[in-house]
Amino acid sequence: MQLKFTPFFSVVTLYLLANTFFLFFTLFNKNLINIEFMYFFVETNILIKALSFQMVALIFLIFLYKSFNLKRMNANRVFESKAGFFLFFWQFIFLVFAMIWGLGVVDTDSSAPHFLVMVSNFISADILYYLIAPSLISRKLFFLNTVLYLVSSIFRGWLGGIVLAFFVYLCRVGYVKISLKSFISFAILFFVLLLISPFLIDMKFLIRTGEEIKFDFTNYGMKLEAAINYLLGRFQHIGHTGVLINQSALYHQLYNEGKILPFWLEGIPQYFLYKLLGNNEVLTFAQTMAVYSFGASASNPWNTNTGISGWFIILHEKSILFVVYWALIIFFIFRFISKYANQQTFNIISVLMIIYLYHGWLGSFFNLIILSFLIIFLKRLKV
Repeated sequence: MQLKFTPFFSVVTLYLLANTFFLFFTLFNKNLINIEFMYFFVETNILIKALSFQMVALIFLIFLYKSFNLKRMNANRVFESKAGFFLFFWQFIFLVFAMIWGLGVVDTDSSAPHFLVMVSNFISADILYYLIAPSLISRKLFFLNTVLYLVSSIFRGWLGGIVLAFFVYLCRVGYVKISLKSFISFAILFFVLLLISPFLIDMKFLIRTGEEIKFDFTNYGMKLEAAINYLLGRFQHIGHTGVLINQSALYHQLYNEGKILPFWLEGIPQYFLYKLLGNNEVLTFAQTMAVYSFGASASNPWNTNTGISGWFIILHEKSILFVVYWALIIFFIFRFISKYANQQTFNIISVLMIIYLYHGWLGSFFNLIILSFLIIFLKRLKV
């Protein structure tokens, strides 16, 4: 007996399991949720409603994926050695920038010049790795770029890069088949990694702060519970959705008053035009939630996970406009990929649709689509 893992449904399963486990983990903790290092009490019916909103969002994205995955696409890898060398060079340069100025290093105030920050936001080395690496013809260049990507991710204190690298590989090969015996071996390995996760997380934060790496075994049980909560928190936003349901009136009012950037303005091109027309700067939904729910500074907010479900909650009946807007954009890029690109590109865009868009990172996903369009266009021109 063999189990088949495809890129899109593997990432869907990962996020679905993470949100479901987080729901039960929260119920086990008497409805106390730890989000962004803050505790919230969320009633059981609200959590179930939050999961229902998430399921609707997933069904929406799965429908778009299935609409195009039925079509046969070119499965040949198309990027030659020069693309692989360019990608390696670009990743190396940005690793140097991270070392010198802290550019892209988690929980670090970057001292990089503003134009470098702008370039990294749009032509991120990580994004280029996601878009180019799956379609590299050379296995050696794929391996070298993946190793460099992992080194860069760990240096910048982002262990999530390990998960992304696995999905990039999965998008490259299309699927993997694993025997039941191998699956059990991987399950045992996963269990071992889970047991040492408190020390891996400690190492992550020590790397960020530059402190000496040491392992503390005191209160291991509490640390393991906190580690599980932290790991689930990286892949879930059912807690965020529950908080948004409880505070829906506030965010609905803020959106109607123009204090939250509309969903159709998230993305570098449209926001650039918005600012060019003389409009004032407005926080995104993800930044607004960080300010109002998690105490972030309005002058320097971070991005939290509102999810598509969060947009459904604050938009009310206008949610249909959100659905139509993103359905048209995804329809366009999927059709463009099916005609001019390959299966590997379709795979990675589909996976990132879950990782970015499903989580509510609208601007990041829109920028990704624009960049993928440009890469495909330049490839067709044989640049």
